[in-house]
Amino acid sequence: MKVGVARTYAHKHFTLSSHTTHIHTALFGSTFADEQFVNWSLAGLQKSGDEAKPANSALVRRLKDVALAYNVQTLWAPNPTQFNGIITDRSSLTEHIPLSETISLYRGAYADGVELGRDEALILSTGGCPLITITHDDHAIAAHAGLKCLFDFDKPDRKSVVTNAIEYLDIPKCRSGRPIYVQMDFSIHPDVYEHPWDHPEWGQKNEMLCRELEHRWGPSVLVGDRHHGRIDLIALAQQQLLTHNNCVFSTSSTHLPPVRGEDASDVHFYHTRMRSPYNTMRNLTVSARV
Repeated sequence: MKVGVARTYAHKHFTLSSHTTHIHTALFGSTFADEQFVNWSLAGLQKSGDEAKPANSALVRRLKDVALAYNVQTLWAPNPTQFNGIITDRSSLTEHIPLSETISLYRGAYADGVELGRDEALILSTGGCPLITITHDDHAIAAHAGLKCLFDFDKPDRKSVVTNAIEYLDIPKCRSGRPIYVQMDFSIHPDVYEHPWDHPEWGQKNEMLCRELEHRWGPSVLVGDRHHGRIDLIALAQQQLLTHNNCVFSTSSTHLPPVRGEDASDVHFYHTRMRSPYNTMRNLTVSARV
């Protein structure tokens, strides 16, 4: 990866390798170059022509820098705002947004993840929702894994993004004996991801949610005093994976620092539980297959 990109933005980087499949995951947040805070939201890039709008010029330049850093030419960016857990076919991402003569962004489907080909990347603008990457043999899926993607209390029978990813890969028909490698990165820290049971408006629903999570996947999904409702999204996904055979869950899976943003100098990465205005700003999450 080109060093300049890492020096310019707050940055974390990991590598996941399994046989012939190699994935680089990265998170880009605020800038180190000056005192401005960079918002990586992709909301302004929805269709062809948006890349030419003056308001998007800085974001387009930054996305090109990231693509060049990871030597990818295709950026897949499904819209994850419905938290539906869907792994979409690449053919459904029909909105072609050219960022340069050689780098293309594709949007157009409401989904959380996509299968990655070589020299391709999934990009997401995130506010604490983790990235999950699953590899098996020569296949790789990367996906947004927010709480409702893992379990939607209002739609409890809907499959999680974990199950959808494994079913999309059709793993039972894949080569037997090969492990399924799974890594989760950049999750909001449970210390700040609270669902307090005494909240004046949401307390009852928070308690019901936490009890249901404990009932289905055990006490490890909550950290500390359960009445605070500190949900650990990485632990939740890990428990869901126990129902699938031959999964190897990476020990390097990571949480973001538990920063609330009271001191702006501490704001390197954003999450939705920060104080305003950082709670409305977004990081760029990248999963690049090389």
